[in-house]
Amino acid sequence: MFELHLSTGTVRKWQEDEGWGVIDSPHAPGGCLAIFHSIQMLGFRKLTAGETVEFEWVRGSQEGFGYQAEKVWPPGVDKDYQVPADHPDGAYSSDLEIIFNEDH
Repeated sequence: MFELHLSTGTVRKWQEDEGWGVIDSPHAPGGCLAIFHSIQMLGFRKLTAGETVEFEWVRGSQEGFGYQAEKVWPPGVDKDYQVPADHPDGAYSSDLEIIFNEDH
């Protein structure tokens, strides 16, 4: 089991089109990788460069970073908040049912 650490950091960059970014903190030298599904909020999950966030992280090499964020709480989101387990990772979901009427 990985040991989780709670820190405060600053978002260095966020690649919105790819859904990942880097959080800088003295506790995660070189930066901590954050993926959109780790952001604890509903709707379109993204971070903004320069904003201060709270985050839980683990050590481990991922995409060249020595740290990875397991959970990230953007400004205004209480760190006790957790995205419901049954919530889809995407910002939106929809269903489509196509029924063919062979009589026409």
